[in-house]
Amino acid sequence: MRKLIHAITSLLFVAPPAAAADRTIEIDTDVAGFLIFHPDDLAHRAADPIAWYAYSFAYRKESAAGRLLGFGTGADGGFLIRLTMDQPTATEVKFAGARWSYPLIVRHGQVYLDNTDGLPGEEKMDDPGDFPDRWFSLPNGSYRVDVQAIARSQPGAPEELPDYVVSFNPVADIAGIAVAGNLPDLRQAPGWQAKASGSQDAGFGLWQNAEPGARSLPGLATAGDDAVPGLTYQLATTETEYEAYRKAMGTFRVLTFAHQTVGVLAWINGASFMPKRGGRIEFSVETPVMVNGTSADGQVTFDLIPKPDMQATAAEVETFRKVVSKAIQTAQAKPSPFEEERFAALDEPEAVTSWALMHLPLPAGMKIDIYRHGARERIRLITEAIEKQK
Repeated sequence: MRKLIHAITSLLFVAPPAAAADRTIEIDTDVAGFLIFHPDDLAHRAADPIAWYAYSFAYRKESAAGRLLGFGTGADGGFLIRLTMDQPTATEVKFAGARWSYPLIVRHGQVYLDNTDGLPGEEKMDDPGDFPDRWFSLPNGSYRVDVQAIARSQPGAPEELPDYVVSFNPVADIAGIAVAGNLPDLRQAPGWQAKASGSQDAGFGLWQNAEPGARSLPGLATAGDDAVPGLTYQLATTETEYEAYRKAMGTFRVLTFAHQTVGVLAWINGASFMPKRGGRIEFSVETPVMVNGTSADGQVTFDLIPKPDMQATAAEVETFRKVVSKAIQTAQAKPSPFEEERFAALDEPEAVTSWALMHLPLPAGMKIDIYRHGARERIRLITEAIEKQK
């Protein structure tokens, strides 16, 4: 019925789409959320990882600049979203749910409603130019954009109501409009209180207290510098090895390093194989351990290392950040701009030092040995390592 009503409404609408001051768009999502932006304003994100908008440091930056707004729906599916330069109707207000206001600057005479598939990024799937009905024309300028969820499940709610109303309100300046810490959750449930959703970056660089359930596990010697907690370690394998790892999916291994008494626990979380190209196993690197010995059959005995003191002053962290940033700029292999942006936004001593260990060109064994220490000792040891490389 809703689709039929929407189709009839579309047939009655005679104004050219590009000139629409009010438009209802039917759109699906499989990420439980929608975004509004102009692709040209986010062209600098073309190399960023998938779902970069879900990282609070990236979302806050783009939202504050008036280049992006978005909201969560709490569920996948198809939605009707009404975009307007007017206010919600009396009926929409009567059945209104959660609401949020955003800053936006229109620079190109129109904006695009997206289910994230057309967002600039390294895994962009759609070309916004292929979806003319998802564009909304607006005069260039500054806006306060109010997104209003409609709680359509309330008794008496008319069938033709949209799921969301997006109102574009011209303002002199966006400076006074608060910026959400991350994508707001505006699900339609009656009584739902709007709140910022969790960041994809939550817990980055923090110590993981993994418990493998044993103190003797198969070992795997490695020299890879991506075998740092928080990263994904990849191992190329033969077909026979691939089958063995595939059957062991979800179990732990101990990654060990030459001339190093500290190893890391890593659990197998991915496996793929292609004929003539071999297999690839992915390990989620979790936490450092103290290696006690390795038997003839490759079993490694170990003890868990308790989390050390991760305190350091803000001044110590900022001094260290400058040292690392300078070292990164002169390194042969630099982190991506996205990672550098993440580094600039981190403030916890533990996370800042973990990022440095993930990205500085230091020997793998050295990184793991430094990782097991507290924040102040990490800062001292990493700074010394950087100085020795000069």
